[in-house]
Amino acid sequence: MKSLNFSLGPFEIFAGIVGGIPLVLAIFLLYHPMGSLQDLVPIFRQNTSVPIAVVILFFSYVLGGTARAASWRYFLLLCKLFHQNFNYFNRNSIQERNKQLLQDGMPLSLDTLSFEDKLVVLLHKELDIQQEAGWVADRLRAYLREHEKQAVLNDAERFLATHMMYRNWSLGFFAMSAALFFNLFRVSPLTLELWLLPWGAIAFAYLTFYNAVRFKKWHSRELLLGFYFAATNPKSLSSLATSKIPTAHSD
Repeated sequence: MKSLNFSLGPFEIFAGIVGGIPLVLAIFLLYHPMGSLQDLVPIFRQNTSVPIAVVILFFSYVLGGTARAASWRYFLLLCKLFHQNFNYFNRNSIQERNKQLLQDGMPLSLDTLSFEDKLVVLLHKELDIQQEAGWVADRLRAYLREHEKQAVLNDAERFLATHMMYRNWSLGFFAMSAALFFNLFRVSPLTLELWLLPWGAIAFAYLTFYNAVRFKKWHSRELLLGFYFAATNPKSLSSLATSKIPTAHSD
């Protein structure tokens, strides 16, 4: 039961519900075009009840959960479009440093390495990373659970859930902007407010995307730093000293 207190479950439920709200609004706007934000007031007054609120929250959670794969691809596309790096190492990825260290050969002592290179050596030794590092986060979580670093996992998973919430928000606001642009041809007369609403939704989509990048980077940082301090405790270092440090000819 102790590990359940630090599982992603409660965070994921909250992130799914809150992150799915813009998607619910986007679908609502497609079926109910509005000429002004003031039109929402009578709708809320007429449909405010506990059963309706529960249905909306459940529907929001379902949308937020099922749209996670789509929001991840959308997030990767925006990262490429706006040249955003969500990894902890901004300029040198883990696999690039690992490949370079293996080509150059590593010194016999870890004390002579920089912090980043020492971290890569520890990842190579403890997690057996090779050229690809896409699965490192899963190995890091397993390693931290094995070494009972639940506080680190708690913070990392909170960052991950917040990242998913902002990621879903960004996709939802983008969908809202598309719905609002589509409604421009269905609502008359056209006003300045109707023209500004889609652009405001696009602005919120970018702002929430930027926050999603930040929290994803913090999640990566928390896992890597937690692993580093777990792997450099005296017990782990003593076992590392008796093993062979990988060289340029290692497989």
